[in-house]
This record gives sequence, C-alpha cells and structure tokens, in this order.
Amino acid sequence: MKMKKTLVFVASAAGTTTLLLRNEELRQSLRNKYRQVRSYLSHTPVKDKVEKKSIGHSRPYDYADNKMVSEGALTSVEYYNKAQQESR
Repeated sequence: MKMKKTLVFVASAAGTTTLLLRNEELRQSLRNKYRQVRSYLSHTPVKDKVEKKSIGHSRPYDYADNKMVSEGALTSVEYYNKAQQESR
C-alpha cells in the first residue's frame, strides 16, 4: 500500500511539473527563483561567479595545458616528416 501511495505521489508530481513548465514565463520565473535559492544557500551571488576559461595562448605555469599543446604540435610535425620521408 505504501508503494502505491509513493507511485501516485511521484506520478502526480511529474504531471504537475510538466504542466507548470509548459508556460515560458513561468519556466523563466522558476529558473530565477532557483538561482536565488542556490545563491542564498551558497552565500555567494550567482552573477559574481565567472567561469574561467583558457582561450588562445596557454598560461606559462599550466603544465597540463602546455603538455597537451606541445603533444598536439608534435603530432602535426611527425605527420609532416613522415609524409616527406615517404615521398622521397
């Protein structure tokens, strides 16, 4: 009996959520409320969090990124050298 009540609750929650998220304005409002609650719980504003991405040149002390860049550069050089040796 308890399992049946749980299934009914889950099904009704899923149905209600589906109906609520059909409306774009309500969906946006729920997103904003979620961000506010998450910000309140983490004690830092969500807008202040900026994801740092390494785009372009690698940083000198980012050894993992530098290794990846050098391996990529070596791959193209090795391919070129192999093609030159096969053509001779």
